[in-house]
Amino acid sequence: MYLPSDPNSLTAITPETVFMDVVGVIREIKLLSLTQDEQQGGACFFPVAQNMPPPQAPAIAFNYAVRTTGDPRPLGQSIRQVVNGLDRELAVSDTLVMTERVDRSLTDRRLPMVLAVGFGTVGLFLSAVGIYGVLAYVVAQRRREIGVRMALGSSRWSIFDLIMREGLVLLAVGFAVGALGAFALRRTLESQLYGIAPTDPIVIALIASILAVVAIVACALPAQRATMVDPVVALSE
Repeated sequence: MYLPSDPNSLTAITPETVFMDVVGVIREIKLLSLTQDEQQGGACFFPVAQNMPPPQAPAIAFNYAVRTTGDPRPLGQSIRQVVNGLDRELAVSDTLVMTERVDRSLTDRRLPMVLAVGFGTVGLFLSAVGIYGVLAYVVAQRRREIGVRMALGSSRWSIFDLIMREGLVLLAVGFAVGALGAFALRRTLESQLYGIAPTDPIVIALIASILAVVAIVACALPAQRATMVDPVVALSE
């Protein structure tokens, strides 16, 4: 490969052009953070001996990674001893295992995610209260109708099923609107997630199950109250 003196031209070869041998190509990596955009520039790696700063330049820091099959924590002291044996003026600092590096790189994303989970939990609670309130109001308004049905022979189970079906219609509409919203916002969600896709089927199934359970319980309570209506009392109101 060569580095052109004119950055706007990839074909101009001049006396200032620097030729280099490519000795290896690595797979794509994230240069800035684990959550950075996939559209990123490339990078060239040079041996330290070929890229040393001039003597008058400020001191530079080197980063290195050590791979081990066991617990990496006890290696910290051994690495410091090896480096001190090479040069006592070299300091080894900021020694962390890779899991700690990953956690540190995601710190700025953790607080927004915690807030999002908190707001989502509050929203789920308010939705459950809203569903319960709507169905409880429907049951109160239809007490005479429920009384007539029961007087004509409807079983408690049929009354329960009647109210539950009305609640499940609301649930189905809510799921449809939520699915459309999640699909429309998938690009925004991708920029806030790491290690998981916004359309991950396991996550979607888990969240849908939680929402369904909460909504069904919110529907079942008013439906259960409807089965307790006394036909005689309801018809006399």
